[in-house]
Amino acid sequence: MKRRDRAWLLGGGACVLLSGLMAWAFGAGHFGDELDKQELRRNTYGSFLRKVRTQREARPELDERLANVFDRTLGADRETADSVLRKRLAILADGCGLARPSVTTFPAAVRESPAKRTFRRSGEQRAFRDEPDFVEVRGGIVAVGTIDNVVCFMHALDASPWLKRINTVRMDPEDEGAKLRLTVRLTTLYVPGQSPSEAALDLEPAPRRSLDRYAGLIEANPFALPPKPKPEPTRAAVEPPAPPPPVIDPRSFWRLTGIMEGPDGIEAWFMNVQELRAIEVRPGERLAGVAMESAEGDIAVFSVGDETFRILVGSTLDRPLP
Repeated sequence: MKRRDRAWLLGGGACVLLSGLMAWAFGAGHFGDELDKQELRRNTYGSFLRKVRTQREARPELDERLANVFDRTLGADRETADSVLRKRLAILADGCGLARPSVTTFPAAVRESPAKRTFRRSGEQRAFRDEPDFVEVRGGIVAVGTIDNVVCFMHALDASPWLKRINTVRMDPEDEGAKLRLTVRLTTLYVPGQSPSEAALDLEPAPRRSLDRYAGLIEANPFALPPKPKPEPTRAAVEPPAPPPPVIDPRSFWRLTGIMEGPDGIEAWFMNVQELRAIEVRPGERLAGVAMESAEGDIAVFSVGDETFRILVGSTLDRPLP
């Protein structure tokens, strides 16, 4: 064989070998990816089927738990739950001796499912998205009774087996604490379309504490006011002696109305505020037990014994200047 033919033969063999290697590599990679995808799908479906089996096996227990919740509701619709709530509160009040019970209910509040966002807005899942989770019914009662009547009612209400949340309790004393006006606000619920079973009507109250626990509170009655002390017998009032008449200073009747210089010298003019008569007083003359010493401007000087004092025009003799 010629050298040239041998070269072509070797080159062709090399090409065939290289092509085979490339085809094997491509096929192995392609089939490897396909196997990985099939394995992932198998694991996904297997996990889903195991989850479904677990949920199916747990469904009877879940149904039983839900049935227990439904049995503690008061009905399957607004009218039934409202009516039963009013009736039960009235029965509890009457059984504990509360007087003038007044039961009221308020507009219901629809609570949406917390899983609402997990359902689609269209198709079969829309019904689950729009379905309410439950509806709250709010109500209250106002009644009057003694403290033991009030404690009895609150104990019986707390022990009642139907679902409720006591929102507020208020006790206002009446008749100095002998009676209490009780005001209670509470909330219950119902699931639309899910009625309690017939056996639920015979559920017994389940008190968490004995009523005897509150005997001390009932006996003490912290709302009652302490008894008023008996009034002491009244004694005949003794009239005090009449006070002596006040001593009037005669100088308070004379007001200095002016000072002027007349033909006989300085004169001080006085007005008697009681008798409404005027008089002139000159230095050396006396008036109401005091002697006039001098006068100048709007001030006159008087003396009594060894003391002197000044009087301003417009003042009486009993109101000297300081």
